[in-house]
Amino acid sequence: MWKWLSYEQDTLGSRREFSFTLEDDIYIRYLSFESAAGWQAECMKRLPHKMDMGAVYTAPPKQHNAIKASEFQPVERELVFDIDLSDYDDVRTSGSGASISTRCWQFMVAAVKVVDDTLRNDFGFKNILWVYSGRRGVHCWVGDPRARRLTNEQRMAIGKYFAVSGAGQAADGKSVKKCELMTPVHPSIRRAYNTLEPVFTNMLQTEQQGFLDTEKGQEDVLVYVPDETLKNKLRGFWENKKDGTDKWSQLCREVKKFNANKGKQRKPAVEEIVLGYLYPRLDVHVTEQRNHLLKSPWVVHPKTGRVCVPFDPEKVADFNPETVPTVQDLATEFNAYAAENQGLPDKELVNTFFSSCCLKEHVQVFDAYLKGLHKANTAELVAHAREVRAAPSMEF
Repeated sequence: MWKWLSYEQDTLGSRREFSFTLEDDIYIRYLSFESAAGWQAECMKRLPHKMDMGAVYTAPPKQHNAIKASEFQPVERELVFDIDLSDYDDVRTSGSGASISTRCWQFMVAAVKVVDDTLRNDFGFKNILWVYSGRRGVHCWVGDPRARRLTNEQRMAIGKYFAVSGAGQAADGKSVKKCELMTPVHPSIRRAYNTLEPVFTNMLQTEQQGFLDTEKGQEDVLVYVPDETLKNKLRGFWENKKDGTDKWSQLCREVKKFNANKGKQRKPAVEEIVLGYLYPRLDVHVTEQRNHLLKSPWVVHPKTGRVCVPFDPEKVADFNPETVPTVQDLATEFNAYAAENQGLPDKELVNTFFSSCCLKEHVQVFDAYLKGLHKANTAELVAHAREVRAAPSMEF
C-alpha cells in the first residue's frame, strides 16, 4: 500500500493525506506519515474504524496548521470515481438504499464496463484499480502519472464527458435522472449503448429487474417515447403480453418505424431508455476535486464487515458482493492457518497467509496494478532523463 501511495518515493508519500474515523465517529484529517512503518504503527495505536486517503500536498499535511494556506496546496491525486447503487433507486426494482444483491449488482456491471472502456479508449489511461466499496458501490482509482497531475478544471471536464443525464419526471410525478441525447450521437455514447444494450435486455427478465413487469415500470419507460399516439399504441400491445423482452422488442420495432417516417428529425428514444437506466451515475464531486478524500482499499466496511476488495473489471459480471470476505472470515481463517504453521516467524506467517487465503485473487489484482504503476513510473523517469540530456547547455 505504501509503495502505491508514495509511488516508491518516501518524500512523496510523506506528503499524502490520510484520515481516520475512530470509535464514536471521531474524525481526524490531515494525518501524514514518513514511512510505511510509521503508518502501520499509528493504525495499531488508534485502531481506526475507517480510513480515507486524499491528495499529495506541497508539504506534509500534519504540518498544515504551521503553513500559510496559500502555500499548502494539493499537487497530485489519482483520478477517482465513486459510483453508488443508491443513485439507481429510481429505476432498480430489486432493492433500495444500502441494500445490495446479485440482481442489483448488474447496475454496477454496466457502470464499470462503460467507465473502464471510456478511460482506456478515449483517454488512454492504463493503470486503473477498481475496488468494491464493501457495501453498495464501487470506487475507481486511475494511477497513470498524467492522471495524477490533472487540475481540478481538467478533472471537471472528464466528469462532464461522462454526463448524459438531465432532469426528468416519472409517470408517478417523481423526479428521475432522464437521459437526453443530442443527435448525432457522440461515438463514445454510441459505444456505451452497444455495451449496455445486452445488459439491459437481460435485466428485463422478471428474475432480474423486470423493468416492464408493472404498469408503473411501463409508464416510466414510455416517458422516453416521443409521441402520445405511439405511447397509446404500445399500451394496447402490452395489455396481453407478460414477458418483458417481448414488450421491449415491440417498443423497438414501433419506435424504428416511427423514426423512419420522421427522417432527420428522429429521436433516439431506444438509446435514451437504455442509457437512462444503465449509464454510469457518477458522484462528480469526488472526481472533480483534487483534495477529495476516498475510502481506502482493504479497509473493512463498518456497517457490513466486508473488506473493500480490488476486482478485475473484465470479470465484473462474475463478481458477487454477497460472498466478499468479511473481517470475521479473515479472523477465523487466519487463526486456523496460524495454528497449522506455528513454527513460522510472524512476518512470514502473514505474508504466506495473504498469498493463499480468501483474499488471494483480490491481492493478485492489486499486485498487477502495482506492477503496471512501476512500469509507468520507470518509463516517466527514463523519459525525463532523456529530456535533461537532450537539453542544450547554457554556457557564459
